[in-house]
Amino acid sequence: MKRLCLGLAALSLPALAQVEFSIPDGQAGFKLLQLQPSSRASGLSGAGSALPGSGSDQDQNPAVGKPTWIELSAGMSTLPEQFASSVQHVSWRVPAGPGTVTGRVRYEGFQDLAGYDGEDRSTGDFASAVWTAGLGYAWNLDSAWTLGARAAYARNTIERFSNWAIVGDLGMRYTPRFPWSLSASLLNVGYATVADSAKEHLPTTVVVGAAWRFPSVKGWNLAAMVDARHPNDAEWTVPVGLEASWNILTLRTGFPLLLTDARPSLGAGIAWENLKLDASVSWHAATGMTSGMEFALGL
Repeated sequence: MKRLCLGLAALSLPALAQVEFSIPDGQAGFKLLQLQPSSRASGLSGAGSALPGSGSDQDQNPAVGKPTWIELSAGMSTLPEQFASSVQHVSWRVPAGPGTVTGRVRYEGFQDLAGYDGEDRSTGDFASAVWTAGLGYAWNLDSAWTLGARAAYARNTIERFSNWAIVGDLGMRYTPRFPWSLSASLLNVGYATVADSAKEHLPTTVVVGAAWRFPSVKGWNLAAMVDARHPNDAEWTVPVGLEASWNILTLRTGFPLLLTDARPSLGAGIAWENLKLDASVSWHAATGMTSGMEFALGL
């Protein structure tokens, strides 16, 4: 109970500040902070925050699992064709004391975007870019409880205009040996500077997750997971996912319930000693297909 109170208290601290939990639909800036760069998370439609995962999953929950060695990963995900953009990222997990030092750098760039003025007249093409860099620490209280915190710097540039933000994440995860896990995290809380005279809102997001690990059957290990996500500029979504592992192979699928026009996602991974390769693909009826690939190396 003491550890539970510590975890809940840690998550409640940002509420003492003026956190914007509800703003008009679609009005949050720094959209890069809302994307799922991890191929594992994308293959599960955003579910899986209650399981340890990898260092690449720190954007779902900063309370990541502790690796047995230093883990470095890099990857890229493509956005639907009409957005003409991709997201590149590198991340790391380093065992340190009773926990893990985490970090990630992400970049997203757009080229040849069509601009229009207030009267819907063309102003020509323009470019835009967003990047973030952050460091965190996941503290293992014991074999089951983990608390995590992360701070990041983000910068957004649109032609000659730019602004920046200081962003923080908090998370907790309870993972007993078997069979279930629980998690909660508060993401993208902080301060953003004014962008071209307009106030910039950060995409603050609340995530609550649960997972159930089934007994092994003929060498297959199966986990079912569900998350509830609420960005401050959109409605709740409930991603559900399944992950099955056998030997070096992992298969994944997911579906984001309550998301209009959503379609399933698929993912697969291969892990061999200290090497890991993950890939994912997902669909949306309105925007089309998104794909991603990620490589991780243990040192």
